[in-house]
Amino acid sequence: MLMKLKVLIISFLFCLSLFSVSPAKAEVIPLKVVILTTYTVEDIARVPLKYSLEIKRWYDKNFSNAEYYRVKGTDSYIYIKDGLAFITIAKGKKGAVGSLSALLKDPRFDFSEAYFVVTGSASVPPQAASTGSVCIAEWVLDHEYKTTAVKKGKKKIMVAKSGSLFRLNEDLIKWSLLLNKDTKLTDNAKAAKHRDRYPSKTAQSDPFIFTATSVTVSPKKTGGEASAQAERLCREHKAGRYGILQEEDNAIAYVLKQSRHLERLLIIRSGTDFDQLPHGMKKAVSSGAFAISVVNNYRAAAPLVKEILGNWHEWRRGVPKI
Repeated sequence: MLMKLKVLIISFLFCLSLFSVSPAKAEVIPLKVVILTTYTVEDIARVPLKYSLEIKRWYDKNFSNAEYYRVKGTDSYIYIKDGLAFITIAKGKKGAVGSLSALLKDPRFDFSEAYFVVTGSASVPPQAASTGSVCIAEWVLDHEYKTTAVKKGKKKIMVAKSGSLFRLNEDLIKWSLLLNKDTKLTDNAKAAKHRDRYPSKTAQSDPFIFTATSVTVSPKKTGGEASAQAERLCREHKAGRYGILQEEDNAIAYVLKQSRHLERLLIIRSGTDFDQLPHGMKKAVSSGAFAISVVNNYRAAAPLVKEILGNWHEWRRGVPKI
């Protein structure tokens, strides 16, 4: 009798196993636009976001009720709402490569049709822009530009080493400029007063939107010598006009090129300070431009993000022709 009961129980459990439903796989989340900004590792691990104004403005405007996920293998969290995503990756070239590579490999997210918009702060040369101004990058160039010998027929020619120089999508830049034709940038008295320390009329001007080359240095160096070298590199390699100095853009462009997303990358950075001290000044003082730079950066980046999300049926296939 006991043996029959055991047989019945085993048979019943076996039948249940045949009809049991295996756990459903987590649905992959498709993304349309990914906002990338950079900050220190210590701060990107905080939840919810509570960092500088540079990050908080995007969060407050778009992600206060968003779902968030910790990216595998990093301290970063990605915030997602209605196809729009926001993530703060680690600073510097090495940190940016590690964070962004881990993000793109995370199987929970689908980046196959995503656009990437880099926002953040930078230093500007006084001959190119004023603090508070916003640069839409046309080129990305490494301050430590390196070349390598490549055979071309019977000759060897020197070309840019992988990761040293990138040309960004011209159509995407044109779209951003078009959508910003009526964008009004903000300013304040403290920033204006600091700008008057520089003799250049460009440096003294009200904030404006411009296109130029983003030059990457890690760690960020400033000063007349670094500025002159950045200008020389742009001229020698016919890579546009030097406009901003920052720490991560070459690393970001390199990773996105490897993942075949470079054509969908837009870099928009605002000048929080100049890349050199005023003549005769030996000690740095506050530029007074950080707060206005954050506001202006958001104002300049938001129109393209809104356009892509609002007309996704056109943008998902690629950048529409203007």
